[in-house]
Amino acid sequence: MTNIIIGLSNPGPVSLVVSGLLSETAYYYRFAASNAFSNVCANASTCFTTEFDPSVYAHRMRIPAAAYECEDPLVNFPMLVRLKESAFFDYDQFLAPGDVDLRFMNSNMTEVLAYEIENWNVAGNSHVWVRFPLVAPDAYIWALWGNPTATVPPYTEDGSTWSEDFRAVWHLDDVVANGAAGDTNILDSTENGNDGVQGGNHNVNARVHQGQNFDVGEQVCVPDSPSLSANDTLTLSSWIKLDSHPDSYGVIFNKGNDLTTSSAVRHFSLRTRNNNRLHLTHYDGSFYNLETGNVLSLSTWHHVAAVIDSGANYRAIYLDGERILEDATVIPPLLGNIMDLKLGAYSATKWEIDGIMDEARISAARRSSNWIWAAWANQLDPEAFAPLGIGWPLPSIVNQEATSVSYDSASMNGFVISTGAGPAQVTLYYGTSDGETTPSIWNEAVPLGTQTDGPVGSFVSGLEDVTTYYYRFRIVNALGESWAPDTMSFRTRLDQFALGGTNYFGDNMGFESPGVNWGVGLLGDPHAYVMAGLDGIAPLEGSRILQGQATGGGVNFDLWGKIDFSKYTEAFTNGNIRFMFTMHYNRASFTIDTAFFGGCTFYDADGFSLGFFGWDPIFANMRIADADPNTWESASLTNTVPAATEEVRIRLSINENIQDDAVNELLAHYYDDIQFALVFPFLEPPKPTDALLMIVR
Repeated sequence: MTNIIIGLSNPGPVSLVVSGLLSETAYYYRFAASNAFSNVCANASTCFTTEFDPSVYAHRMRIPAAAYECEDPLVNFPMLVRLKESAFFDYDQFLAPGDVDLRFMNSNMTEVLAYEIENWNVAGNSHVWVRFPLVAPDAYIWALWGNPTATVPPYTEDGSTWSEDFRAVWHLDDVVANGAAGDTNILDSTENGNDGVQGGNHNVNARVHQGQNFDVGEQVCVPDSPSLSANDTLTLSSWIKLDSHPDSYGVIFNKGNDLTTSSAVRHFSLRTRNNNRLHLTHYDGSFYNLETGNVLSLSTWHHVAAVIDSGANYRAIYLDGERILEDATVIPPLLGNIMDLKLGAYSATKWEIDGIMDEARISAARRSSNWIWAAWANQLDPEAFAPLGIGWPLPSIVNQEATSVSYDSASMNGFVISTGAGPAQVTLYYGTSDGETTPSIWNEAVPLGTQTDGPVGSFVSGLEDVTTYYYRFRIVNALGESWAPDTMSFRTRLDQFALGGTNYFGDNMGFESPGVNWGVGLLGDPHAYVMAGLDGIAPLEGSRILQGQATGGGVNFDLWGKIDFSKYTEAFTNGNIRFMFTMHYNRASFTIDTAFFGGCTFYDADGFSLGFFGWDPIFANMRIADADPNTWESASLTNTVPAATEEVRIRLSINENIQDDAVNELLAHYYDDIQFALVFPFLEPPKPTDALLMIVR
């Protein structure tokens, strides 16, 4: 126990930061206070457990699910790992007593995995069942060891490994005296505690490690419990090795009594039959049998499994990982009963098997064919299914969440789990598409130099706003390379204060930029001309203006320009973003035969117009007459940007021949300083600038 004096304190909250604690360890604390009159303690102690710290484990090794090539992943699959001395694993490297400092983690080292040790043998093979979070092609986990302060984690003994609807798991490796009976010593590894009572059977070497041998008159009896009551779905599986075939039946699993029609004793049973067959029966006053052909060989290990799904009227029998029989006959529901469950016999004097059983399991789930195949393949040859992969010498790195994401920058973060044997160099790859593990596909590569174990990353600027970026770290040392297991992504924010730039009309909308292609691909009009200011007319900015161009009366011009807002559409959907459109105009003559028009039309992704805002030449009362030919004047409007807007088209028009004469009067009519602005609500804390930002000008 440690006492720490904090010092004088006033009424109110009190706290203390304590460092140097052990990882994965439960700590208790209680505050006490004293003054000149009394000493008091808090009413009760408080407990917390420190997080797991992989860095305190000196050794680690990658273990892939190498043999699994199916597209459908298996979730929380209990995978058998066979540990033995190798180039990457050494029992002498364990620093806590026995196997205490063994741990397993997922591929990106963010989750500690539950496991159960079936046997530990420093002189040979050890067998460990690990809850593999997602068995899929190229998936792997990490084994860690070498921490002298480690203690036994509770999840190794509480059934956490068997989380996916397992009702009972008997490894059948229990050491029991040959011929003894009556002791509850055939242990269930799940949290349900469905331990079996020995009935003469005894332990022998078996498929995985040890199993139970059954001779005539021997069985294991498992007392009834609610967790053994079958529901609509059921999967039974076990390894068996028969010395002889029974005269009639040889029971592998049996629950209930088939000599009565009482619903209280409806049952299920998986048996062998005298002619080398497997026999699955479901009883409800009538037998619903499913029986294979002659498939069982003597003195040979077979993995047998059966699936019942009464809700779907489905049954299947598997042998050595393959489905050899299935049926869709209508069957009654599976109902619980109060009878004991038997392994190895129907009773002490009926339907015994002659042989060995190993790894017997009952699940309240319809296991897939992939799951059953994986269970067979994994237990048949653990080293082929889950080989002891590359260990500490190869470097390892993982991606972590991006931080400080703004409209044009972000911190892309990773974590070096291990540099392996010797120095390791890290490179960050990023771009607008996922290059996976091919460097040449990525848009950008940022060398980060030699790194040590721990956090790594890079702050990257110059990004596009409202854009999804992908990134992945790669680490290389003298022995090889590793990529982070998965690509990470983030989306930059909307740049509400700096929209525009070269994406829209160059640097302005005042005709100064040669790259402004007004009307191209839209409704361009040959009667408009971008020219330098003439005749003493002073443009509002720069030296270029838009001039009407025509050869005679009765001619108008109608010019369009386009702004692409497709990547900002999501910002418009809430309806609280407004726009402001302004156009400046002037005429150099005193004619009244012309009028100015202009505005903007909003379009969605399908090219459908969401509305026009402005002065339309169709309507005479909407024309703008220039009051003073010697002065630049302006017209403005504002409104809400329609939801789903992806494109805005700016329209500039001059209508001539109002008096129906033949005089060309467009030549002396001009536009300049066209402005389109968005007014954003403050989505972030206000900045020292006006909320109205001109996109282009």
